Amino acid sequence: MPSEITGKLKEIGHNFGSEHDPDTTECAPEESDGGKFIMYPASVSGQWENNKSFSPCSKRRIVNVLKSKSDCFREPRNEICGNYKKEKDEECDPGGIVPQDSMCCTKECKLKPKSLCSDGYDSPCCKDCLYANSTNIRCRDTDPTNCKEYTNCDGKSPKCPAAPSMTDGTRCIDRGTCINGECKPFCTANGLTPCKCSKVEDACKVCCKKDNSICSPYTKNETGETINILDGRSCQGEEQQGTCVQGLCKKITQDLVERFWSFLTTLDSNIVAQFMKDNLAGTVVVFSLLIWIPASCYVNRLDKKRDKTESLEAEWRDPTNTQLLRQPKPTSKGKFVYRQDSISRSSKADKPFKIKPKNIKTHRTPQLEYTVQRESNL
Repeated sequence: MPSEITGKLKEIGHNFGSEHDPDTTECAPEESDGGKFIMYPASVSGQWENNKSFSPCSKRRIVNVLKSKSDCFREPRNEICGNYKKEKDEECDPGGIVPQDSMCCTKECKLKPKSLCSDGYDSPCCKDCLYANSTNIRCRDTDPTNCKEYTNCDGKSPKCPAAPSMTDGTRCIDRGTCINGECKPFCTANGLTPCKCSKVEDACKVCCKKDNSICSPYTKNETGETINILDGRSCQGEEQQGTCVQGLCKKITQDLVERFWSFLTTLDSNIVAQFMKDNLAGTVVVFSLLIWIPASCYVNRLDKKRDKTESLEAEWRDPTNTQLLRQPKPTSKGKFVYRQDSISRSSKADKPFKIKPKNIKTHRTPQLEYTVQRESNL
């Protein structure tokens, strides 16, 4: 089973409510116990028995979802003409919210006179409402994953015939070999048992063993060269999971601390861009805070200023307010300090204060004006 199919199965598992398998012996066993399951965090090669199945952990999660959502898989009670699906008592289905006549099918989902099949619904073996009379029309491509050859129409049916098996010995996925219509792993095809090498330097080598012998990299008899596992396969490095790259197990992903430390020590534009890309959610949060915190402070300041203005206006509009003239406050030296909002005068003035036009201030509020006056003999 190729990685493309296992990847799709993993996404289907996510849609059914399953998370990645935890790193436990039950749901992530070693290759000697059948290998990892479909929902393992890293991609699986497909050559181990468990690579084609869901783990017990995944099954438990999926069962919980199916118990509450199983009604979604029930067929409608009544057949519907117009859903592009040929159902009971239907010979064809042209589709559409309001079914219309097509070249081969009526709006009642029946074949028209002299029509044997329906173009669009049936396979490419239906052409102009008749069975394709040419056996050169290909209706199914070669499938090396399942060791199946391509298929052509037979001119006798609108259905695509079953695909014949590839010849024994034909190469299939992961350097496997087709035997009796099934893709056998490389080691199995050579009379050996696939295994996983224990040494780190052999983690990305094709390893096999014979009977109870030690697991070791497979070597070619002619040259003695080893065979690398295809790039992108998961492997076990010195300390943590990695990915095979040209025969070496490399750690592709870094944890957050390593990426952040690399970002601080180098401050290279490429590393900054990669750090932001790998931590997209955090990048969005940081940039949002850089914008919203100053904006919030500015808006808060405006709100306080507006509240103060409204409070003063309400005070001066209050008909019960009689303290229109600010009273001077004596100091310890017997001098007076006057509020700047009533009279412009320095609190350190030595000479007696005399009323002058420039000392009289007018305080303006909406629809209100008053003049502060004082006696001249202070």
